[in-house]
Amino acid sequence: SITLPAHASMLRGVAPAVHGILDNTPIDLAGVPPSFLRVARATGRYTAALLNWGPIDALVERDALDQRWFLDRGYGADDDLELARAAEAVLGSAPDVAFAYLVAPDNAGHAHGWGSAEYLDSLRRADAALGRLLDVVGSDVAVLVTTDHGGHGHDHQAGRPIDRVTFVVLRSRRIEAGTCWPAASILDVAPTVAHLAGFAPDETWHGVVLPGGERPIADHLLELVDGLVEHDYGED
Repeated sequence: SITLPAHASMLRGVAPAVHGILDNTPIDLAGVPPSFLRVARATGRYTAALLNWGPIDALVERDALDQRWFLDRGYGADDDLELARAAEAVLGSAPDVAFAYLVAPDNAGHAHGWGSAEYLDSLRRADAALGRLLDVVGSDVAVLVTTDHGGHGHDHQAGRPIDRVTFVVLRSRRIEAGTCWPAASILDVAPTVAHLAGFAPDETWHGVVLPGGERPIADHLLELVDGLVEHDYGED
């Protein structure tokens, strides 16, 4: 449930016990499984990243990117929108694989509390930034949106279940609308990106490819309802 270890797992497809990052302090990652950006570039894909937090920038190998945009001024309220504006140039060159990081919701959660009015406003701002990114890449490009952790109160480092809940949303021609997966993990991001971009996942990654395992959301909801048929809420 901590930002840097979770992003290291997201980018490199292995758990913290393997990559060795246990807090928000960057470490030497020599000998650790490569990021999906590095594997993509090694297979001839054109890669790019748009980042606005130094420790996450340190997770991406120096030889992993054809284009690297980095905003290093520390948690500005408009950093995500500035990143989205920069995306018009970076993503406009049509990279095969790109990674972008939006920071505003996490900042608002720490400052004002997860679920607060300020936090919900930060989600709207992040949604606007994401909308600009989607406009740049167009409707035919596969886009995966995920997060590193949940949160409760003003933090997310207590290891509570609500701190560890994440989501993975994928738009792709290979995915039918209105479907879901039984489960998804940040470890699945790297192999799924490889699958969508058409290169083989690194053999050291531990996650699985998500496309192909989806089922209708309606079926999932009906199973949830069916499982509560005998549940007693105390009513007569």
